[in-house]
Amino acid sequence: MNYSNQNNHNNFKNFCLFVILLNLINGCANTQQLQSKIQLLKSKITELNKIIENPDSKVNKIISEAKKKAEKDYSQKIEIATEESKKIIEEAKMQANEIINISKDEARINVRKITTNILNEAHDKAKKIIIDANRTANKKIDMLISEAQKKIKDIKNKKNLKKEVSKHILKIKLKEKPKALFGLYWGATKSEIEALGVKLTKEGQDKTFYYYKTSSLPKNLKDSNYYLLIFEKNKNLQKIVMISNHIDDTLSGLKGRERYNYLKKLLSNDYEHKLSFEKVGMKLFDKYDEFYECLGYKGCGSWGSIFENDQNAGVVLELLPVRKGIGYIKITAEGPEWSTILDKDEEKIRLMEDEAL
Repeated sequence: MNYSNQNNHNNFKNFCLFVILLNLINGCANTQQLQSKIQLLKSKITELNKIIENPDSKVNKIISEAKKKAEKDYSQKIEIATEESKKIIEEAKMQANEIINISKDEARINVRKITTNILNEAHDKAKKIIIDANRTANKKIDMLISEAQKKIKDIKNKKNLKKEVSKHILKIKLKEKPKALFGLYWGATKSEIEALGVKLTKEGQDKTFYYYKTSSLPKNLKDSNYYLLIFEKNKNLQKIVMISNHIDDTLSGLKGRERYNYLKKLLSNDYEHKLSFEKVGMKLFDKYDEFYECLGYKGCGSWGSIFENDQNAGVVLELLPVRKGIGYIKITAEGPEWSTILDKDEEKIRLMEDEAL
């Protein structure tokens, strides 16, 4: 029997003795009776001790059953408490997880908001920086462009000045040469003429001459179509031929003759008029409306004038046919040395023929 059971037995024993003692005191009036009662009580106590000390006694059985029941109840309560604790813990875990998930969601939302705000602020700052940079860059670019344009303008001005000076020097140099038609000078080199802004295209060459074509000269006639410039290999520009646009004329050649007469008058200002042959109808085409047909037929007629100046430069003005009702103007200008060059060529040819024979 353990210490707890021993206490229970002692308590129960003392209780029983107290009850018996109380009964004896109330029931006994004299000493003899008390003595007898005490003896009886002693015997009862002895019996009671025997009962208590006996493990098979009812008291022990009651105590054992009470203990078992207490242990059983305690175990059930522990199990119930354990199950309830588990449930509480599981519920607490679930609530904790829900709180954690809610906190995570709220944290994500807050992080997104914060991130969005940061990105928006960064975007606004970047946009502002870009705008400021563009403004600064544009200002610098405008400044650089302005400076570049100024430099280009200065360079152009210098180049133009250089060109103008070169042209002026060239004009002074060319003025020492005999004056030709259309703003040119006899004896001028190809490069000197190109320096005047003339674009020349080579058409051909022979033993003595180079032939170049151009659509424009320093001074032009309004109806000019093209010009042919002939350079002698050593003596440079020696002949100029101007071909006009077609004249869409009347059958009598009225417009062509008017233009011819106007140019004839202009040439007479600088050149001496030497000779004119202005006649049609000598053969075959002798009618009034057959002007250009007659000019195109050999021996029927011609329309031209010859001029010469004091430097021995000559000009031939002609009105020539294209077809019925259409003609054109041709002006042929020859430099002062043209005849001499031709004479030399003819002399060379004659000498070659003499040597050949």
